[in-house]
Amino acid sequence: MPPKPQTVRRRSAPAKPMALTKEALALHDRIQNEMFEEQKEQLALRKRLEARRRLSGQPDSDDEDLLPLGGNAMTTDDGAAAPSTGAAAPTDPADPFDVIRRQLHSTLPSHRNNVAILAAVEETIAAQGFDRTPTAYFGALVSLLAGQVAEADALPVRATGGRQRRGKAPLNSNDDESAIWNAIVLLLSLIISRVEASVLCARYADLAQLFSKALGHYVESSATTRALLECLARLLGAIEAPMWTLSTSTALVGQMVSLCMDQRPKVRRKAVDTLTALYAGLGPNAVASARPIFHKEVAALFATLHTEYTALAQQASIASAAQQDPLNNLTAGDDNMEDVEAGSNPAMALLSSKLMHLMRLLQDIFKHLGRSDDAFLMKPLLVLDEVYRGLEEDEQPHLQKEIEQTLQAGCLSFGPEMLLASLPLNIRRSEIESGKVSRPWLLYVIRNHIPQGSSMAYFVQNIVSLANDMKAEQEALIANGQPMVAVQFRSLFLQLWALFPGFSKLPSDLEHFRNIARDVGTLIQTEDDLLIDACHGLQALVSSGLGASEERAAHVRAVLGPFAKNYMPLLFNRIMGAASQFQDPLVGTIREYSRLTDPELLDSFVSRCIARLTSAESDDNTRDMMLTLSIAMSPSMNLESKARIFQALPTFLACEDAMLQKRAYRCLLTVSDNVGHMVISSAQASAVLGSLLTLESVSAGAKRDRLRCMLALLTRMDDPAFLAAVPSVMPEAILGCKEVNEKTRRTSYDLLTDVGKRMAQLGSTPLCLENPDASLNGFFKMTIAGLAANSPHMISATVYALSTLVFQFCDQMELSTLSVVIDTILLILKSKTKENVKAAIGFVKVMAVRVPAERLGAHLPGIVEGLLVWADEHSHHFKIRVREIIERLVRKFGYQIIGNLIPAEHQKLLDYIRKYRVRESVFGEGNTAEDNEETMAFDSSLSIGGRSARRLASTSTLGRKRGRGEEEDTLEGLEDLAIETDSEDEAVSVHTTRTARSMARSLKSTQSAKTTKTTATNKTSKSVAMSVSGKSVSGKSVSGKSVSGKSVSGKSMAATTRSSGALSTMSKSVRGKRAPQPTPLQRAMEDASKYKSKRGFGDVKIADQPDPYAYLPLNPMALSKRRGTKHNVEMQDALSVALKSNPRGAKARALQPERKRRRK
Repeated sequence: MPPKPQTVRRRSAPAKPMALTKEALALHDRIQNEMFEEQKEQLALRKRLEARRRLSGQPDSDDEDLLPLGGNAMTTDDGAAAPSTGAAAPTDPADPFDVIRRQLHSTLPSHRNNVAILAAVEETIAAQGFDRTPTAYFGALVSLLAGQVAEADALPVRATGGRQRRGKAPLNSNDDESAIWNAIVLLLSLIISRVEASVLCARYADLAQLFSKALGHYVESSATTRALLECLARLLGAIEAPMWTLSTSTALVGQMVSLCMDQRPKVRRKAVDTLTALYAGLGPNAVASARPIFHKEVAALFATLHTEYTALAQQASIASAAQQDPLNNLTAGDDNMEDVEAGSNPAMALLSSKLMHLMRLLQDIFKHLGRSDDAFLMKPLLVLDEVYRGLEEDEQPHLQKEIEQTLQAGCLSFGPEMLLASLPLNIRRSEIESGKVSRPWLLYVIRNHIPQGSSMAYFVQNIVSLANDMKAEQEALIANGQPMVAVQFRSLFLQLWALFPGFSKLPSDLEHFRNIARDVGTLIQTEDDLLIDACHGLQALVSSGLGASEERAAHVRAVLGPFAKNYMPLLFNRIMGAASQFQDPLVGTIREYSRLTDPELLDSFVSRCIARLTSAESDDNTRDMMLTLSIAMSPSMNLESKARIFQALPTFLACEDAMLQKRAYRCLLTVSDNVGHMVISSAQASAVLGSLLTLESVSAGAKRDRLRCMLALLTRMDDPAFLAAVPSVMPEAILGCKEVNEKTRRTSYDLLTDVGKRMAQLGSTPLCLENPDASLNGFFKMTIAGLAANSPHMISATVYALSTLVFQFCDQMELSTLSVVIDTILLILKSKTKENVKAAIGFVKVMAVRVPAERLGAHLPGIVEGLLVWADEHSHHFKIRVREIIERLVRKFGYQIIGNLIPAEHQKLLDYIRKYRVRESVFGEGNTAEDNEETMAFDSSLSIGGRSARRLASTSTLGRKRGRGEEEDTLEGLEDLAIETDSEDEAVSVHTTRTARSMARSLKSTQSAKTTKTTATNKTSKSVAMSVSGKSVSGKSVSGKSVSGKSVSGKSMAATTRSSGALSTMSKSVRGKRAPQPTPLQRAMEDASKYKSKRGFGDVKIADQPDPYAYLPLNPMALSKRRGTKHNVEMQDALSVALKSNPRGAKARALQPERKRRRK
């Protein structure tokens, strides 16, 4: 091993303290402390004014103009400008230094240094009389950076790690100078994006030199390097096209690209991201001159990486050979082998990581580049090819996958022609035997990544000829008795033809397809392994060509149309005996190629299908296949062919075979939808619909297509026939709303909606005068008639249909019709059939969401009364659904109106909704502006001695249980606060509740559960006496319902010492904030107090309890990275307290080293 280079270090000049920065920081802190209190008062006043406006319903006033909450203009007492780095001010997205200003009160030295530098810059700008514009900030920061670079240039040269560089010693986190550098560069990276491009172009040479020197001096700092990368990217992105030809631009790009090979992952990632953004954001004028620079630098870096990779691979091979040969292990030098073994794996892992970052950069370049023939970008692919071939099968799978993705991106950019020319396959037997590098794996890599517009001539002349050679090699090997080797050439033959779909996507020279048309037909007929690829290739040729311009479509018809007479019979014959996995590709090919087939030829195929479809000798499988082919060819059929199929279909709609019936409905639907000139008359559509309605049975799989056919036939009818057919269709459409299949239900909803829309249109025509039912109201009457059915299934289905129609047409319905519908549903809501009740509750929910309050208000008492009947029913989730609907009604009408309609025995439901909504408003769980307004009104009317009801209700754990459907009467061992309002004097009763089980455990009673509950509740309830709004509230009995004349709910008269303590804690907290929690040390001291000895000093042991010196409760919050340091300090405090409380043990530990010395 060569001797390691010695590191020569020279002492750097001592850093000078920056008095300006410290003075600015002190001034800044003083100003901000003064303004923080002022802004807090202003913010509180603003909130009070806003709450007052919301409660009174007044519009927004201009009071906000009198309450400035900070800004960019901040002055001191003597009138001098001061930095406006206020952390108390709201976040300003327009301020580029907002992230720095919010670090004002941070305790991190780096954050305080950033604030100090910003304060110094703003002070300098103000002293010079400039406005705080991005250009002013940028100029001041550039001046600071230039001074730092000049100071670093004056220092002597130092050598570090074999590299001689000019500057200071490597930076560390405790170096003040490094922190200043980091702050200056960070502020530059934040402001440079706001600087105009003309300013950057004017000083491009100076800025480029400055940033380049700064990057060279302090490259050891990761944060500085990443910030400088941002500055360089912005500078290069702002320059004009002629500036890219300068050597300075090339040097800057090379410097940025070289950082993609940095030792630090964050720097590599940042370099890749900035280069990608810079490459993608190049202007149209700069693309031609800038992109070659990127390509050249990336290619050079790949070459450097290839050299390093080759050296490491050789070292790894030497190490592996030495491990396998015991003689080499004895003769080789031990030091050398240790170095190789220790350094090979980590170095290779680091190099692989660098390579992956470079490949991502190359992939992004290919993505934005498009089709290209740049020779510089081909060199990295050659390097990746060599690296890929050097890897074992299971070695570094992530690296192998990344290389494959890069090669795929290169194939999309260069095309398979250029890629395979640079990386030849060399899979012929003669080429393999001659020692050429074989790349059969490349076929799999590029199979699905062949770009659109590739050359069909290249595929015919190279790929197809190579495939023919592989087939000849296979046959020769089989003849020579080598079937195992022949399998490999068979696989290569299949992989080569698998490229055909990729070359078929809008090829640039379609006329060359004539040379392989016969080969493709042979593959369809004889090769099952290539049938799918051949079909996909033909589909791509047709669909991509006809979907392009008219000129391209005409060219496709001219080239591929003559082959229809050969391909169509071949496809028909092949599909008849094909396996199920081949039917879909063949049907798709017939569908696409029928678009190129001559109409007369296609009509002959349709005639053959109809003949075999109606033939008595055909079985169900044959008829099913003929229907499938008819569906495939229907978009290209002429009107006569469609009419003949339409007439032949009703026969198969009543067949017993479910699949054939479903196929017949789908064929009928396809033919009906594809009729463009009304070849199906209104009379024919009425006749077919009548035949559909006379069918006795329909398979479950065909119901959806049947409903779609009904809708298609209804659209073909004229208005009188439509009105006559709607009553017959409605029963089936209504029953479809309760089908198990979701798609069938949606189809039924669509059918009802479309029919309703047409009926609404007919309501404004003269036909409505002749027939009153020809309107939307008449349509609702038809639907309501389903409620007179005898079966609950039909009644519930009708309710679901009405729900859909009310949701869609509630704004167009007459008030009388809506009233009839609502009154009828409310009757069903009180029935005993839960199937009907479930549908009725869904209808009420739709009304609560969709119907306006002014139209729903008259029916509100009946709605609430009907819902409360099922408020305690758990089956079908009635209880949760009723609660959700009541909550929606509260949002629409308010607490006061709904509270007056709810009887006393159900008031707990309204209390639960109140508390949960208050909790949502506090923690921001999906609350809306309307919720905030109602919650603020409710919050302002409920106050207890200055304490907010929002804070009291937030202590309830009911909201946390709502997602699991648990109710307040099932909470055990938890406290609950029930809040009630009185509209007359706005007094509030606050009752704390605890369950009987928890109270029984706390009192340790030996009585029965029932006796314990009654006794404990009575004892505790008598001790509760609170003064609320000047009135006394007391309780006498747990079962009583009167407390000082106020109506209260059930189990709300129990109060324990624990709940009283919770109230006292909450009264000290600020509204909207949690009460301060004790620290782990405080909790430990409280829990440890029971171990204190009553007779002497020290602690005592307690039976069935942990030892006192081993007991300290663990806090999961201590695992947080942010709070870990704080908890560590508290732990040290606890240990120090324990040591001080036991001086005998401390003295013994102090004497222990002395005793050991004496023993020796």
